[in-house]
Amino acid sequence: FTVQPLLRTIFQEDFNQISQELRLTSSNEGPLTWIVGAYAHKNEIDMHQNTHVLTGPFNGASDRLFNQTNESYSIYGQATYAFNDHWKLTAGLRQTWEDKAAEQTRSTTGVVPPTWLNTPLSGQREESQLDPSVQVQYIVDRDMMFYASYAKGSKAGGFVGAQSTGGPSSFEFEGETSNSIEIGTKLTLLDGRATVNLAAYTSKFEDLQVSGFNSATNAFITTNAASAKSQGVEAEGVLRLHPSVTLSGSIAYNDAKYDSYPTAPCVYKNGVAPPANCVEDIGGVRLPRAPKWSGALTLNVDHPLDNGMRLQGDATVRGRSGTYLEENLSPTSYQEGFSKIDLRLGLVSADDRWTLALIGRNVTNEWTASHSFGTPFLAGSQTYVVDPGRVVSIQLGLRY
Repeated sequence: FTVQPLLRTIFQEDFNQISQELRLTSSNEGPLTWIVGAYAHKNEIDMHQNTHVLTGPFNGASDRLFNQTNESYSIYGQATYAFNDHWKLTAGLRQTWEDKAAEQTRSTTGVVPPTWLNTPLSGQREESQLDPSVQVQYIVDRDMMFYASYAKGSKAGGFVGAQSTGGPSSFEFEGETSNSIEIGTKLTLLDGRATVNLAAYTSKFEDLQVSGFNSATNAFITTNAASAKSQGVEAEGVLRLHPSVTLSGSIAYNDAKYDSYPTAPCVYKNGVAPPANCVEDIGGVRLPRAPKWSGALTLNVDHPLDNGMRLQGDATVRGRSGTYLEENLSPTSYQEGFSKIDLRLGLVSADDRWTLALIGRNVTNEWTASHSFGTPFLAGSQTYVVDPGRVVSIQLGLRY
């Protein structure tokens, strides 16, 4: 984190998993189509983390071993019934069972911060969730369709691995659920040369899982915010300007805020840092890393050459508005709005056997960050997780 070593960590992880899914689907004939299936997943993770602190009066280390096993099973089904040429109803149901068990051993040596503990932790969770969904479609004709949908989603709870602080109450976090409603339309315009998709949505989250940096313990801890809501509108479209040239774009507005989060770290007020160990309900505060505006515009060229080969090119401008990258809304964690440019120029053989392309991502080398937090042990210092700068690559594709 600094010119002189502050923390040095050795992080080792071993992970293995196996999954299997079986599905049975109907034919596409008749007014009723359906799919049913079953899914099974099993994994195990072993994690070893050793952190040595090298600042101030500290010269010790925390050694942590974390093991977690997870088994997940689900059965699901979905069916669509066409009442006539205009109305369709789709309904689905998924039942999931999840079992998790975890244990962590911790030991400390030397002089370490008082929040670093050497007590073992263990836990076991058994969860089940039933997630329904339903969608109604009204098809005016082949060029116009309207829909409305509802879906419930769920995410299992779990355990905070590799932490050097906290006791049993902070070792485990609960599952998360969401209820989402969406309405929209899909349109084909200009005799098929253009398509437009419009959607408006609202999603309500309960027990939202939030991973935040806890300055009191200098650790990332996953907890459950009481509730949050994300709502907005999205639009995307494609316009064929020429048989070889297509313009496509998308734009989205998202209003995402906590409804209630009574155990949250206090946020900055008018740029002033909150007191140490302060906790408050930050209901009404905007979620971090959730920009209000985002969008992209792409010009695509796919032009045949006289020798049968094709010249392909893409130019994309993508961007988003400003957003905080830390839950406490620290001014130093604010990422200004930005735009980035991606370019691609390629050549395709006449028989489609090979493709050669030159690709540039973020060609203007914009400096942006995707995450940020206060540097451990250094009040007033900020650490950033930086996005990739300019990346130039050559791509060769072969088809046999």
